[in-house]
Amino acid sequence: MKRIFTIIFTALVAITACQDPVEEQQKQELNQNLAFTLDVASVDAEMAKIRVSHNGTNGDTWYGFVTEEVKTSDAKLISQKIEELKAGDLKSALNSSAATTVTLRDLKPMTSYKYLAFGLSESGEIYGLSSSVEFKTVQGKVVMKENKAWKVVYTGKGTINNQEYEHTITVNSSDLNTYFITAYSVETFEEYGIETIAEYELEYLKEYIKAINKEQGSNITIGQMLFKGTGTDALNLTPGDWYAIAIGADDLGNLTGHYAISDVITIAEEEATPAYAEWIGDWTVTGSNGISMDVTFHKGINNLYYYLSGWEDQNDLGIAVDWDKENEIWAIYTQSLGVFEFDGGTQGEIFAIGAEASGNFYPIEGLPICVGGVEEDGSRTAYGYVEELEDGSKFIVDHMQFAAHFGNNQWGYITGWFETGFPSFPVKFTKKTTASTASVSAVKPYKSVQTFANAPRATKKAYKMISLKGQHKNDKNRFG
Repeated sequence: MKRIFTIIFTALVAITACQDPVEEQQKQELNQNLAFTLDVASVDAEMAKIRVSHNGTNGDTWYGFVTEEVKTSDAKLISQKIEELKAGDLKSALNSSAATTVTLRDLKPMTSYKYLAFGLSESGEIYGLSSSVEFKTVQGKVVMKENKAWKVVYTGKGTINNQEYEHTITVNSSDLNTYFITAYSVETFEEYGIETIAEYELEYLKEYIKAINKEQGSNITIGQMLFKGTGTDALNLTPGDWYAIAIGADDLGNLTGHYAISDVITIAEEEATPAYAEWIGDWTVTGSNGISMDVTFHKGINNLYYYLSGWEDQNDLGIAVDWDKENEIWAIYTQSLGVFEFDGGTQGEIFAIGAEASGNFYPIEGLPICVGGVEEDGSRTAYGYVEELEDGSKFIVDHMQFAAHFGNNQWGYITGWFETGFPSFPVKFTKKTTASTASVSAVKPYKSVQTFANAPRATKKAYKMISLKGQHKNDKNRFG
């Protein structure tokens, strides 16, 4: 009996071994409730990072892959991938981490991709629930190439949308590539080159669209701002030598690499009108609080703008002053004067700003500070800007001052005038008997760390966010 028992036991063991292979054991242990969470951590032109996590353990093996076939179903893509994997070393291709970040390299710029993850055993059996996430790589470095199908020409005075403009630019196009139009001084173009200019102008256009949509509650797209085929635009060209430039961009807000430039455009300077010329020279400014300063209006471009020096006794800082030829008034807007080096090597950006009597100010470039002109009695006066805020309160500019920004919302005065006070608006201008001989160059910043954004560029009419006439329509009525 003992021998028979032994034989039977051995046979049973053998039978059991045949019915319990490794594959059957794995099948029983697979987590059919395995579920994945996929997040796109970052994307650039040629690389993406995907955060992968699942609700299982580090013992649950899985596989992930990326594909350009974003329209194909996940099930079909996974089935195709399994066939590929079975032909190789499947075990070494599996991932066993419950949470990891996968780096995808050697991707194509401006291309849509889909990343998939699914449970996969060493025997090639799929289990649990698969997941996928889509993303698109960004544009890489664009190589700018002149588009021979575009011919950029200066077309002078012209009418666009029933409105007359002094300077218009036309791009005669024989293709359907989209573009926008800008212009730069010859000097600036030669210094920075088309790549820098194209990148800057595109971002400038995007920011403008964003600001307009926020202000007007609109939904303007960049595609609506682009030309296709022959197109004409109006630009503010000041006296000097210019290049008009067509820069290619697509509806998604990417540079296409196409560009074309005009021949040199020379804009002659007008003769100064008597009203413009009368302000050039030395003045004593006296505020309504009795505080005075000596300042100088320097010729900028006839009938367009001046430079004002001497504010807070700073003869090396020139404040741009816009001239309204039609209404014979001038205006000063909040503006950056450049980045300067201070004692100890600290750098700060100096602004001319308008401040309330309390000292509060809004350092928003383009925000009006004051408007000046000739009163009916012949006196020269400048009035501070007033704006009603959303909460019903008013922002009333009491005085103009310099302020330096050192980052992280850190601001400081640059002179000691804050101790004695600044001339309060309205301020009176009294012409001094001795005229200044100072030139424009004398008031340009000599320590400024120059930036590209401050380089001479044309302003598209449509881009001018703050109009002198619009913002000062009430103020101009003060002057006869």
